[in-house]
Amino acid sequence: MFNDIDVTVIRSSTKEQADIAANIKDIELSDLESGEKLGTNVKLRTDQLLGLKVNGVFNSDTSNEIDVRYVSSDESVVKVINGVLQPVSKGKTTITIMYAPKSDSIVCMSNINSVTVDNWNELPSSLIRTKTITVEVT
Repeated sequence: MFNDIDVTVIRSSTKEQADIAANIKDIELSDLESGEKLGTNVKLRTDQLLGLKVNGVFNSDTSNEIDVRYVSSDESVVKVINGVLQPVSKGKTTITIMYAPKSDSIVCMSNINSVTVDNWNELPSSLIRTKTITVEVT
């Protein structure tokens, strides 16, 4: 009955999001606890957690919010949970940090739990940028 339906997904952004994306120069990473800036190579011990603080570096003096997502290439070495690097075992992995202009989100709550739904997946890929760091756990 519905076999002949074509579905087209349109990814779009607001003008404000496009303007913010054009203004993002880079991001700076720092240790959430100490404030120390981090480079592209990070060493951790297996018993050490590292909270990441991500600051947007903008072309102009404006202050805009960005959304950040993290992906570990090997979660058997390091997992990233809510911006905190959590070593699992010794080894090396790459953490990809994806960032884009702040997107709208909706929090749906019930008396059992809450679910946050955002429109990150609707942003055009041209607005999403990445930075990688290598993490070695010893």
